[in-house]
Amino acid sequence: MNKRKSKVFTVDDQKYQFDDQSFFRYYEGFRKKEKMKKGALDEYLGDQIRVSSETVKGWRCKKYGPSELEMIKRIGEVFRMKDWKVLLKLVDEKEDTMGLTSQQKESLKRVYDVIMDFLFEFERTDGFNDYWISYSLSGEKDIEDKIILLVDDKIAGIDLVLNKEYFYLGEHDVFDELAEYVGDTINSIVDGKLSYAYRYEAISNGNPTTMEDYDMAMRTILTIIDKYK
Repeated sequence: MNKRKSKVFTVDDQKYQFDDQSFFRYYEGFRKKEKMKKGALDEYLGDQIRVSSETVKGWRCKKYGPSELEMIKRIGEVFRMKDWKVLLKLVDEKEDTMGLTSQQKESLKRVYDVIMDFLFEFERTDGFNDYWISYSLSGEKDIEDKIILLVDDKIAGIDLVLNKEYFYLGEHDVFDELAEYVGDTINSIVDGKLSYAYRYEAISNGNPTTMEDYDMAMRTILTIIDKYK
């Protein structure tokens, strides 16, 4: 299989892609200069760009690239680069990175379906917090830990389907967007939000409700799908 294509950006009327090799060189140079471990730098860079550390790890491991040009500019700022465009490489304008074949659309549909299953259960169980009731009635202990493990397994299931579909989608922009969606959006609606206290005792502090999180996640995935279906 050919190496996957990264998203195409237009800068000064030229088409570019994220240069993962250049990124890795600057990543390693910054890491060694600052004497940081990879995990620590992934987390630091993610905080600066407002993405998860897992997303940064995906860039570093060349699984996918940033989905927005502003992210690449911000990487250049964090690495204190003179010219952030060094993180880009020219691409052949004849390449079609948006169109999907019928087989690839079927692949996209499989990823979409597993995400919809997750969001349906998220909404139906009030952000998975209804499991508090069932676990309590069965006399379970460490309920919050059990719910976190349950949700982690479900997200791992989405990752598994997405990774399997890399065979068909790995060369297209949609794979980047889906990977970032799972790494950022899906995780954001559950990360730190699976406790009874968060959903029911802290809403007055301005935390989003389950429905607000659900609506945001739905809007985001439908925006991605509408671009490629």
